[in-house]
Amino acid sequence: ITKESYAGSVDLLKKLSAERFPRLLDSVRSQLVWIISTLIQLNINDTEQLFILLLRNVTGGNVSKANLHLLDDLLKLCSNSRDWLYARNPLTIASLAYSLALLIPDHHKSDNEALRERETAMLVLLFRERFDAVKLAGRDMIRAIYNISLIPDVKAVWDQVHMAETKGGDSSNDSSHGRAGNGSAGLNSTNLRHLLSTPTP
Repeated sequence: ITKESYAGSVDLLKKLSAERFPRLLDSVRSQLVWIISTLIQLNINDTEQLFILLLRNVTGGNVSKANLHLLDDLLKLCSNSRDWLYARNPLTIASLAYSLALLIPDHHKSDNEALRERETAMLVLLFRERFDAVKLAGRDMIRAIYNISLIPDVKAVWDQVHMAETKGGDSSNDSSHGRAGNGSAGLNSTNLRHLLSTPTP
């Protein structure tokens, strides 16, 4: 079986995710995430499109068990497939980071604390290691981060934003928090200006 043999199946899964997902049983939704995880391991094309379609099905203001379970499944997928995530189109990372920043306020209740910790950890990780991709989310990301800046881990990111803003120019002392050798730009004044000048898609 070649990678090309999966093209029809991937197209079918994309249609299912885009058009019929709300009608799927919870067990089928979990299986769909598992299928995407398997396709990622096989390095099949268009898996990022499938991921984005599923991410769009996580709706804000919805704390139903099904919605939270889908988000949790997608977070686990990202954690287990970080190399895949980092190698995708940067807009995939931007979409994930912006979605998490908007979703986190919904999960402030104690029974959702573990989920909020996981999504906060992923958001902060993306800011630290892939800010060059996160900044493609545009200036609305700044507002979204401000709204959750009282969360201790996010506050560290928010403080960086202020530090970068007050520098007024790029500096050799700006720290890059990406993995060694990955070419990821840190949160410095140049990147902040780019973020503020970019409309959110």
